Amino acid sequence: MNRPTRFQSAPDCVSCPYGEGVAILDLRSNVYFSLNAVGAEVWSQLDRPVARSDLVAHVSGRFAVTPEVCAPDIDGLLDALAGHGLIEPA
Repeated sequence: MNRPTRFQSAPDCVSCPYGEGVAILDLRSNVYFSLNAVGAEVWSQLDRPVARSDLVAHVSGRFAVTPEVCAPDIDGLLDALAGHGLIEPA
């Protein structure tokens, strides 16, 4: 898959803490999404343009997992967020 290398949250999304994760409201569709603690950590980095590699490094350091293990999960999350229009290429 040809994926952009930098991402940021879409401007029409607002979020707030929800339990150990985050709730995201897409103001265009009025649909809520929720992310667990790891997803919330990724989301917290997307308020500005951020490289995929920086997300992998951040998550691997924060949750004591190797980059090789977390990279596919980060890619899956980015694909899901992009598929719902919650992030965009930066």
